[in-house]
Amino acid sequence: MTKVFIINGGQVFDESKGLFNKTLTNWTENFMVENGFEVRVTNASDDFDTQQEIENFTWADVIVWHTKPLMNHFLNQRRNTSHHDLRKDNAMAPTPII
Repeated sequence: MTKVFIINGGQVFDESKGLFNKTLTNWTENFMVENGFEVRVTNASDDFDTQQEIENFTWADVIVWHTKPLMNHFLNQRRNTSHHDLRKDNAMAPTPII
């Protein structure tokens, strides 16, 4: 079974409340689950557990990123909080879908 890690990169501000990206993330998750994929989801704006996020990246065969502007901040935050090599346990890096 293909393992998909979905990152909701939406931000809550003004009247938007991040609803577009939340809806897009929910749609993607539902579609993947209904089509037999194993799915994990994280929200870039939420607090995070460094070890769990590393596990999510190394676990995934495919990573779906929604909204790139926040993605650099999201990835740098996680990368800079640990000296762990995200590829240590993977022979191949996950394939990003943008």
